[in-house]
Amino acid sequence: MPACLSAIHAETRLARPIRVLLVEDDLDLRGALADLLRLERMEVVEAENGLDALLHLRTVKPAPDVIVLDLDMPVMSGREFREAQLREPTVAAVPVILLSSHRVAGVPAAAVLEKPCAPERLLATIARVAGAASPR
Repeated sequence: MPACLSAIHAETRLARPIRVLLVEDDLDLRGALADLLRLERMEVVEAENGLDALLHLRTVKPAPDVIVLDLDMPVMSGREFREAQLREPTVAAVPVILLSSHRVAGVPAAAVLEKPCAPERLLATIARVAGAASPR
């Protein structure tokens, strides 16, 4: 088992893979991030904007353990997605990691990472946030 994967499972104390909803409109970046997370044996669902992510949350169960969310997207921005998510009792508690290339203010999140983000930092943040989340 790779050292990074061992650290993730030890830190989160989960007996199953971490479920991640990855919301990013840049196809190349989304693909690279999804590949990275899958290499660490995480279950990844990709969404290209906030509306797609919200529809996924409303229709697919179980909910993800964590959402990695870009802010600047067409159709529905990350900020608009987060406002809608917090109004939905069944998914409001799913923790969000904001991933943005600019300063973030006024958007509640479990963590904020600046783009570009080192892969190790993203993985460690996901492990920490998913481990702190209550089991679903």
